[in-house]
Amino acid sequence: MKPLIPVACAGLALTLAAASPAAAQVTVTPYFWAAGMKGDIAPVPGLPTVETDSSFSDILDDLQLGLASSFEIRAGQWAFVGDLSYVDTGATADLKVPTPQFDSAGLDSKSLMSTLAVSYRLLDGDGATFDVLGGARINWADNDVRLIRPDGTEVKAQDNETWVDPVVGAKGVVWLSPRWSLTGYGDVGGFGVSSDLTWQAMAAVNYRFTDSIALTVGYRYYAIDYDHDGFVFDVAEYGPLIGTAITF
Repeated sequence: MKPLIPVACAGLALTLAAASPAAAQVTVTPYFWAAGMKGDIAPVPGLPTVETDSSFSDILDDLQLGLASSFEIRAGQWAFVGDLSYVDTGATADLKVPTPQFDSAGLDSKSLMSTLAVSYRLLDGDGATFDVLGGARINWADNDVRLIRPDGTEVKAQDNETWVDPVVGAKGVVWLSPRWSLTGYGDVGGFGVSSDLTWQAMAAVNYRFTDSIALTVGYRYYAIDYDHDGFVFDVAEYGPLIGTAITF
């Protein structure tokens, strides 16, 4: 039944767009996310769990690719919103619990997250807006771990999983002037359905060049705690972002 959640959200989005095509407003915001990673990862049972911690100064060294985009299809107080982000990081890693068999580790982790939700605008003022939302997050993670023995030989372990979590959240925008604004977003989910817990928070400063183009600069923090049949993905991904919002 869980895959039906994002399908239902997408169906509602099409309904909103079809109900009032002239009034619907679409905003797409592609952005680059310089995401570091910290947490515990284990691709298969029976082998040691590795932990990684990329500090802010390590982000650009470890990051191989971090691309993302968010969107909003709005018709009045209702909107269909979502985001899609892909992070590929080759991070330094250590054994969470050292063993005589292995003395170090390496990690290549790829993750894809997509949140699909329906939002409702509770506040729509001249200087601020506030929305609440509910939907689902689709997660995919591919972990490639290298466990290194004292003699330099390696044991490699790789696996990937896909899962879906329910999420609820809120978004607020405050206008400082006709061109400058602040955006805050947060959501929380999982609740034991797939992940034990998943949450994210984002804050950004926006500058509007025209009615249809704006620059956004901010910071995003995303955390997830997932453990299923020995596959562990208990991590936080975080870092600055920069993008362009296009409205039509």
